[in-house]
Amino acid sequence: MIEEYIQGESLETFVSHQKSISEELIVKLGIQLCDIFTYLHHLSPYPILYQDLKPEHIILCGDQVKLLDFGIASFFTGFGKNFQLYGTSRYCAPEILRGQPVTPAADIYSLGRVLTELSDAMSCRCSRQLRCILEQACAADPADRCQEACDLKAALLRVPLSENQQSSHLIRNIAVIGSRPGAGATHISISLVSTMNQKHIPAIYAAADGSASLLHAARANHRLIDQSGIFIYGSFRTMGTVYLFPFRRMTAL
Repeated sequence: MIEEYIQGESLETFVSHQKSISEELIVKLGIQLCDIFTYLHHLSPYPILYQDLKPEHIILCGDQVKLLDFGIASFFTGFGKNFQLYGTSRYCAPEILRGQPVTPAADIYSLGRVLTELSDAMSCRCSRQLRCILEQACAADPADRCQEACDLKAALLRVPLSENQQSSHLIRNIAVIGSRPGAGATHISISLVSTMNQKHIPAIYAAADGSASLLHAARANHRLIDQSGIFIYGSFRTMGTVYLFPFRRMTAL
């Protein structure tokens, strides 16, 4: 058996650290989970029913989503009772609780419940289009839901996202503080930002010490590209792009 170490945080932990959730996050998360279920539900010779989707089992690894704990997953053979009466009742499809045969539509229901909970955490009401999609995914009758994860994905792809929804859920502040001048906080901060961008995790460095040293250095370095006060350093020790905000009142990221 080969096991993969997954470095990231659960959706449950991620949401607990956010002030609000954007519709963009809900849509993008839903699309990735649909891709996972499309793969599981079309495995040969027997598709796999996950049956235990909940925020604790969804791991965010940068811009990727992964599932943990296949302990109660089962094969879908197309006949007989392909289910186990386990899982978390809040996300469990009604047909499982009724003791009826389970189809891939049960995973669609659980996904709809997870995304609905996320929509409830939004600072503003989600769009009518997304709300209708989630209501259909959570229909009590399996026949009223999308029968394929790819159908749910297609519906989510049609949800329009306004500019003010773009990536607001990704904003986090990481403060790097030196115990004394020259301790290396600036170097560590820029290295951290460079590494994060290399791993496709968007990050910006912003000076917060009140000094103008970074601003002067940025203006003196001809390899930096100035875009309205955001200085782009194309290569920091060949690790990737670094975006610098050398302004006084900004917070270090």
